[in-house]
Amino acid sequence: MPAPDDVAGGRQTAEVILAADPKLMPELINPDREITGKSILEDDSIEIDGRKFQGYKEDRYFLPNDPEEQDRLDMQHAMMTALLDNQLSCSPNRNPSKVLDIATGTGIWPIEFAQEHPDAEVVGTDLSLIQPAVEYLPPNVSFVKEDAEDDEWTIPKDFDLIHLRAVYTAIKDHGKLIRKMYEHLAPGGWIEVVEARPEVLSFDGTSVGSGIERFGHMVSAGLTRLGRDAFAITQYRDLMREAGFVEYQETVLPLPTSGWPKEMRYKLAGRYQGANVKQALLSGTMHRLFRATGLGEDEIEGHIAQAVQELEYNYVHGYWPIHVVHARKPPL
Repeated sequence: MPAPDDVAGGRQTAEVILAADPKLMPELINPDREITGKSILEDDSIEIDGRKFQGYKEDRYFLPNDPEEQDRLDMQHAMMTALLDNQLSCSPNRNPSKVLDIATGTGIWPIEFAQEHPDAEVVGTDLSLIQPAVEYLPPNVSFVKEDAEDDEWTIPKDFDLIHLRAVYTAIKDHGKLIRKMYEHLAPGGWIEVVEARPEVLSFDGTSVGSGIERFGHMVSAGLTRLGRDAFAITQYRDLMREAGFVEYQETVLPLPTSGWPKEMRYKLAGRYQGANVKQALLSGTMHRLFRATGLGEDEIEGHIAQAVQELEYNYVHGYWPIHVVHARKPPL
């Protein structure tokens, strides 16, 4: 499927090339893998409703950081890599020498990037140090525990690529973060932002009134109540221009809600995404956000059950809009 450059008005006007016949879907992967539990948990983690959360700044991030969530984040990484056509980065800077990954999570992106670019120095920052021990890391990657929005950064100011993705659940002031990224880029350096809009659209209308569509609404409503802007990515063009960035580039890719497409790239990304969302729904990962909407437990469970059924049977041919944004700090 040729990736559309933009998704306008909630509907894609280009010719529909994705197919929805479930008989066309081979068994590409096993998304229903068991949780390994082989992950790192920090001493300052706190427990809420049986899940572990980062304790560094409790009001900063509302999703867990425990082994189950770390497995889901790694699966999310596989999904994003498939969607980006097996690329870790689409940045115009193809061979950066100093790279920063903000909100790095399990560290899987900087680890793989460091392996692909052994001459690059790669740093990941996060609220949680849940990345592998140094003896298991490539020699050119390191991790720092830091709040990218509010802490004074202890890392250098000469990166030529700064990467971040899936941060809308954590950032309150996106303009502030963009200004910090600008400050820590070397002249001529690039930033790369990969971010979803939490809304489900469709080419054929099957998403309208669906449980998956309602899931997106619940995420957005919960984040709004908790002081987050789920659609901040739509403001990045103006925020980056105000910070001084130039050469702004933006592409919007359709991430299928499940494995319904015909084209292999999007089918695989959709299979991963369907498993990713299903695990988040069934494990309680999203419950703090859902409760913030004011819905009762019975309502929440009913919406979850409907969304899971749609993910399992692929009769909602939906997609999440994924924004891939690049911008450059002017060279000297």
